Amino acid sequence: MIAIELIDVGIAAFDDSGLVLPPDPGYALIEGEELLTGHAALGHGRLKPRRVHHRFWDELDTTPLPRPFPRGLNRADLAHAHLSRIWTTIPNRPTSAQEGRDGARLILAVPGCFSADQLSLILGIAKACEMPVVGMVDSGVAASAHGYPGPRLLHLDLLLHRVVLTEMSQQDGEVVRRRVETIEEAGLVELLDLWAKQIADLFIHETRFDPLHSATTEQSLYDHLPETLARLRRADSTLLLMEVGGKEKSVELGHRQLVAATDRIYQSILQLVRSAAEAGPAATLLLSHRITQLPGLEQQLVDAVGTAMVTLSAGAAAAGALEHRRLIASETEEIPFVTRLPAIATIEAASPAVDEDTEESPSGPTERRPTHVVHEGFAYPITEQLLALGTELPEGSRGIEILDMTEGVSPTHCSIFLSEGRVLVEDHSTDGTYLNDEMVEGTATLETGDRLRLGSPGVELQLIAVEENDGTP
Repeated sequence: MIAIELIDVGIAAFDDSGLVLPPDPGYALIEGEELLTGHAALGHGRLKPRRVHHRFWDELDTTPLPRPFPRGLNRADLAHAHLSRIWTTIPNRPTSAQEGRDGARLILAVPGCFSADQLSLILGIAKACEMPVVGMVDSGVAASAHGYPGPRLLHLDLLLHRVVLTEMSQQDGEVVRRRVETIEEAGLVELLDLWAKQIADLFIHETRFDPLHSATTEQSLYDHLPETLARLRRADSTLLLMEVGGKEKSVELGHRQLVAATDRIYQSILQLVRSAAEAGPAATLLLSHRITQLPGLEQQLVDAVGTAMVTLSAGAAAAGALEHRRLIASETEEIPFVTRLPAIATIEAASPAVDEDTEESPSGPTERRPTHVVHEGFAYPITEQLLALGTELPEGSRGIEILDMTEGVSPTHCSIFLSEGRVLVEDHSTDGTYLNDEMVEGTATLETGDRLRLGSPGVELQLIAVEENDGTP
């Protein structure tokens, strides 16, 4: 069974082993006669803004798009192109409806902000893509049905153009959706624009260089933003470097500056959560990993909202959908939208740190070998098939594409694989692969808790072990 999180910030696919297709953002670009989607379109978003569309999931309908898009093309067509490309990229997907019935099947986890007409349109698009959908579930409900405490649950998530708060009650052992509230024009796109403007003002003030002056440097600035935000989640300040005409320009960017730039949106989110928390019995606030990636917001929620709080891992909605597959999957042609599920506990990923005092694994580290490698919050399963890492992976290969902070990262930088009971990393790079800050010479054995660094200043990944769930599928 495969579960797809239909979240336009990054549509991702999971199976029981973990992530099988990395998040792909809801962007589309008309390039001559070609229609590009996902990362390929995002990478040209500032270079050709009139030809890029990123609202087709948020405003999903069949209304024709204005020029310069071709006559008759509508948002549903863009969603079809995006979802079709995602589906055809998933490894070992069922290739026909009959195979879907007989073998692997698909559940869609969808935000509760979609209307009934839009949900029907999504199912029609999936059918046109020959996707064997057998169930559809509210992503907030699926992510929350894991036995969290409290009579009420509030699930907070971030989309490209809105923030979504799903309020649920817990009664008679079930999580039941009660209402969905959104803040429009408060999604990742709007936040990135505010941060880009703040950073451009800093460059102008300190270097007299305006990165928003030309499309090329504007695109470069937006390309730098994800890694810059990631560094500011770990430190109070960071240095942002940009190359202009063969010369480097830099500014020191502080955590507080970014938080101040988005104060209007952050305050709207805080007010939304506060109002929901105060509108009934005690509530537990569940934060999606997309929300927790916003600098400073999680701490503001802790300070401002007097309620219990839980940070969810990446893929929580897909994990919940797979856990409850028997209740979500329909045996008929009719696919209902599931908004209530039993609240049951699940087995979560083990900590990357290995407890040396544990009585388990008495025979040594091979009993605790890593099962997944983590990059930007997503866990990629390690198998005997090569998992390639780099900036330009070979076509058709399984791997992790490094999109940000790629200085010193080779097109195919290294590969990870399972061999004779050991997990190995093999270096293929020019500038080296570092295991716990030691350069890898040829190949090296990986253990749970190890850190891999690629490039300079470096993209870091972690090795973790995920316990298997022995329950029935």
